[in-house]
Amino acid sequence: MKKAIKKTCVVLLLFALLASQVAASYSETGTLNEGTSAISAAERYLSNWAYNSYMYADKNLTLGTVLDAEVDPAKLTLATSEFMALRNDADGQENNISVAVSKMQANIQFMIDKATYFSTIRQYNGLQRTDFNTDYVVQRVDVQGNFAVIEVLENISFQYVGAEDSSFSQKEHTVSLIKVDGEWIVANVETKYDWFANEYKDTEYKISSIIAAEKQNIQAQAECSANEDSVVSAAPAEDEMVAEVLANASFARMYNKENAWKYAYTYATSTTTSTANSYYNTDIFNDYSGPDAGDCMNFASQAIYAGFSGSNNLTSVNAGTAPQDTVGIAAGQPNAAQTKWYAKPASTYWAWTSCGYFRDYIDYSVTDTETRLRAVKKNDYGFF
Repeated sequence: MKKAIKKTCVVLLLFALLASQVAASYSETGTLNEGTSAISAAERYLSNWAYNSYMYADKNLTLGTVLDAEVDPAKLTLATSEFMALRNDADGQENNISVAVSKMQANIQFMIDKATYFSTIRQYNGLQRTDFNTDYVVQRVDVQGNFAVIEVLENISFQYVGAEDSSFSQKEHTVSLIKVDGEWIVANVETKYDWFANEYKDTEYKISSIIAAEKQNIQAQAECSANEDSVVSAAPAEDEMVAEVLANASFARMYNKENAWKYAYTYATSTTTSTANSYYNTDIFNDYSGPDAGDCMNFASQAIYAGFSGSNNLTSVNAGTAPQDTVGIAAGQPNAAQTKWYAKPASTYWAWTSCGYFRDYIDYSVTDTETRLRAVKKNDYGFF
């Protein structure tokens, strides 16, 4: 259960307020050298975290952070109090300073736990990578006294063992740092569209329990796949909830997971297009391949589209016919303008090609009454 302690809220507001005031260039209260040093500290930490979670390295993720054993607790407290005084927050109250320090330390412990989760589960799934590289593009920097906020775009490239092509990952991070005894150290990292943080940060989670539960899910899926022939041929039973939705919907269609996986298998393993060197279905759908072009969600959307019996016909796809949705979620919902689910024209930053916007599309469509893809239940059903 998320904590709602007043003192903690003050600290959260402190971080949020500063992050919202990040400038396009260095703050007047900071210098170029200070900004450069803070950027280096942020990029070093992000790179170490990526190597641990993707390549299963064993880098010490407390180094260069507020949990670093070399950081003097008294000096960390002093630096925190100086920053809070600069911001006119907490009026120097000792209790709030203590809460702020504890919050920063909890932030880093969460990052360590998150790296442990992804490293463990990826290894459990047998994922192995080579040619791993990280690259960072700084978007905004704000240095105010002994506190800095860095917004950075992280580009990761690697190759799965046994794969012919390289894979790419791109994330947007906001890194908060505090200067202690002349050195910038990381106090917090927030990542855009971070499902793990949305689910577990600031809760009383146990990382060992989360990992154990996910391993059970993986094992259950493996057992289900082993019996796939019998499973996919059986029509799923309609429980009361599904029956009610079907009865009240103006238009509904069942989601056929067999169609979805057959589409994915076809266009990931065989050359079927007029472009001889590509597995992609580029005769029908746009090719968004590249490090920042949403290719993974583009392919996932195609498979989902096939699962809802979407036509593999160029005219139908170009026209945005169902099950595509060119209207999107209701106005007023978060990211409503970008949360539309259709393939063409190029919609690289919309729900068809963005995991984040697709998640919003599903999450905020539950209460909509219009005809579109809507989340109803976590099983084999899907409705329009």
